[in-house]
Amino acid sequence: MAYCYADMNNLNHMRSLVAVAETGSLTAAARRLQVSQPTMSRMIRDLEDDVGEPLFIRHGRGMQLNELGNELYEVALDVHRAAERFESIAAARGEFVAGIVRISASEVVAAELLPEWVVTYQKEYPEVQVAIVADDTTSNIASREADLAVRMFEPRSPDLVRAFVGDAPLAFFATSSYLDETGRDLPFSERHIVGLDRDQAQLQPLWDKLGEDLTHQFVFRTDHPATYVHAVKAGLGVGILQPLIARKYPELEQVHPEIKLPGFPMYLVTHRDLRKSRLVRTAFDSLKSHLTQLVATI
Repeated sequence: MAYCYADMNNLNHMRSLVAVAETGSLTAAARRLQVSQPTMSRMIRDLEDDVGEPLFIRHGRGMQLNELGNELYEVALDVHRAAERFESIAAARGEFVAGIVRISASEVVAAELLPEWVVTYQKEYPEVQVAIVADDTTSNIASREADLAVRMFEPRSPDLVRAFVGDAPLAFFATSSYLDETGRDLPFSERHIVGLDRDQAQLQPLWDKLGEDLTHQFVFRTDHPATYVHAVKAGLGVGILQPLIARKYPELEQVHPEIKLPGFPMYLVTHRDLRKSRLVRTAFDSLKSHLTQLVATI
């Protein structure tokens, strides 16, 4: 079967070959190209079927190019770079970027992380208005409730384009003044704790990891995320916060940093049709870069 590399499908196959070769795994390659792992697996399988031979050696540590794969990788890399250059030139000649881009995020992320990005973004695109939908419910991108969304879970819809930003960990924090007063080695069972009220499903399992019932230590309860952060900042006791947020406040310090808590994966999401809009694309790429840099410094 003749392999026509000018076919758009095959250009995508070559991008997949480059991504898997450089990352060493289907999962990492899928994240790089912002597709699902099954889609990446299918593209590599289709490419190998079209070529008529395997291109990778599969082993427990991942995937490694075989001899033919190495030869095709060099060609695919040249094509990939040429395609990127083509897209860059075309984008530079594209339409003027203006309009309103609407971004959905949780109340805490919207308040603590997005405004500083807006300042940077609007310096490059001053004609763009940014609207922030600060809501802990999931805005519907498909119905244009938002153009982009910051999610603390991996979206599953095939209609969404998602970019993995990084893992946002959690940790225990309190004000330095509270710790000065009570001591830094005081056990949790003797501390004041800022807890959730009726919606405890998110944080309660993390308190339970300490091996004892601490609900009687909850001196303050709220299900409102922003109020929760301000309660910890006020010195009411120890709370569970994202270091990404807590480090913005010098009065806060981490309590028992040796205790490692699981965090949440952070994704930036848009609808695949909206991604074609230059307005949405510039915001998506800019915000992805901003959030990735923030998470990488934790």
